[in-house]
Amino acid sequence: MHPKLVLHYEFKLIHSISEKPVRVEYPPTVKGLALQPILDMMSAYSMKYCSKDVFKDAKPRECQEVYGREMAKVSSYT
Repeated sequence: MHPKLVLHYEFKLIHSISEKPVRVEYPPTVKGLALQPILDMMSAYSMKYCSKDVFKDAKPRECQEVYGREMAKVSSYT
């Protein structure tokens, strides 16, 4: 397992699922899903205020345009 994945696993942000033939997935845990609104806000900030560094054409973009979905809402994932 990659060192960064080990860190996410140790902080219980992901859990592993393995099956045969060998295929490994790392779906987010409840704790990991709770980070999605924060990551979306950071992404939206970058796309709006740092678009010159993020996009080749330097044009600001919205979350919907880039990810094909709205930003995650802050809610209870319990």
